[in-house]
Amino acid sequence: MTMGLKITKTDAYILKDLIPVVIVANIFIVVILQSSTIVEVAPTLLLYNVPPLLSIRIILDTIPPILGLSLPLSGLIATLVVYSRMSADNETVSMLSLGMGRWDLFRPVLFLTGAMMSITAFSTFYLAPLGGKDIFAVAQYSINNNVFSDVQPKVTYNHLPSLQFYVDEVDEGNTFKNVRIGVKQQPLVISSKRADFEFDRGLLVFMLDEGGLVWYDDIGDTSSRSVNSSPALSYVSFDKMVYTQRVIQPDTVLGGESVGYRSTRDLIRQWHTGDTAEAKLELSKRTASIFAVLIMSILGVVYGVFHSRNSKMRLMLYAAGVILAYYGLQTVGTGIALWVQTLPLFAPSGDVDSGIASRAILYATPLVLPWLANITLGIFSVVKVRGMLS
Repeated sequence: MTMGLKITKTDAYILKDLIPVVIVANIFIVVILQSSTIVEVAPTLLLYNVPPLLSIRIILDTIPPILGLSLPLSGLIATLVVYSRMSADNETVSMLSLGMGRWDLFRPVLFLTGAMMSITAFSTFYLAPLGGKDIFAVAQYSINNNVFSDVQPKVTYNHLPSLQFYVDEVDEGNTFKNVRIGVKQQPLVISSKRADFEFDRGLLVFMLDEGGLVWYDDIGDTSSRSVNSSPALSYVSFDKMVYTQRVIQPDTVLGGESVGYRSTRDLIRQWHTGDTAEAKLELSKRTASIFAVLIMSILGVVYGVFHSRNSKMRLMLYAAGVILAYYGLQTVGTGIALWVQTLPLFAPSGDVDSGIASRAILYATPLVLPWLANITLGIFSVVKVRGMLS
């Protein structure tokens, strides 16, 4: 066995084959996974009239969280392809006959996975939150510059998912006269003789003068209603009022997975002050994805060496089986962790103490169960490696 961390000529030879396959496989997987993200965020981009270059920027910002999935898969595929090819060509037999230990077959993979694990950690813990902030900023910029830059009088604006508004007259700047704001999916219209608005951090803030809040018995068009419209159920007048409405929803802008874009600091803060289960699950899943790179790559070596004589289709079926097993177990573990949070047995009710054991289970499940796949396949890989080395 070759000792030390120095890369030998044999290591370099294997790495020369592994690295291109990892890159190509990773690009292929990212494109596949990215397509679903593009389909999900495309309506939002069109709704906010986001320019093409900014749309591309948003799409690029969604790549870092995907690397937590693509890098483990590309590690499995690359090691399986390269080591099965080497075994089929009797290269591994030649290396072992020249005095190379079986453990040395794993050395190039350990060098490669070390780099890939670092990239995964950097992507999920740093680049993903950075991309999330950029996505939110681009969406806010687009709304501010495309939706509200040229408001026309006597036109009902339905660009926003949360509200519609109508003005009779446009004054200077962001000042309007005879404004009606309709809250979508609610029979509520806010009418005002004068309104100024500002847009900041995803919030649309209207400063309203001399108006009223009107509740109707049905949901209708804002442009056709005023304070005196009927049939109104109730009416409240005001001299001045500030109305704030969030028009950028993080879950919508970030493709329904906003938690994956939160910074580690925000998740830790949420752990202590808010939804602790969600924060624990996300931190645990990010950490598990780092070690998944190592587990998947080792399994690729084992299957590549032991099953090199099988057809490529069968090897791909092995890879598909490992992938389905891993992400199936991870999904089951995450689902059980969320389910446990809802059980009355583990959740305190009022002044009733749920007990030390119940609190421990409630605390630990979001941290441990997302590792179910890592633990299961990790044990399986250790058994396989021991069999290979014996």
